[in-house]
Amino acid sequence: MRTIRPVTPYPGSALYDYAISKGLLKDCADFYENKHTNSDLLTVNFTDLTDEGFYKALMDANIRLLKNYFEKQKESYINKTKVLYLNKDASFRGYRQT
Repeated sequence: MRTIRPVTPYPGSALYDYAISKGLLKDCADFYENKHTNSDLLTVNFTDLTDEGFYKALMDANIRLLKNYFEKQKESYINKTKVLYLNKDASFRGYRQT
């Protein structure tokens, strides 16, 4: 399963240098000790959105992604069940994830 995460300007990358030049990060210590606390949370906000607006958009996108993922999983299990019972599929070996 995948999620959408904010971009992270890791030290040594061009994005990190950009964040430093724009005053969004002070230095490597600022990155590791203050900003990069979790890869699912903002390290630096490169957008015109407020942090709250960014998190709302990220949350909405991930909720949509999760709903789509689980809807596809549900459809897959329903189809497996139909094939099992309607076709008497003797090759069926349970609802294992592949």
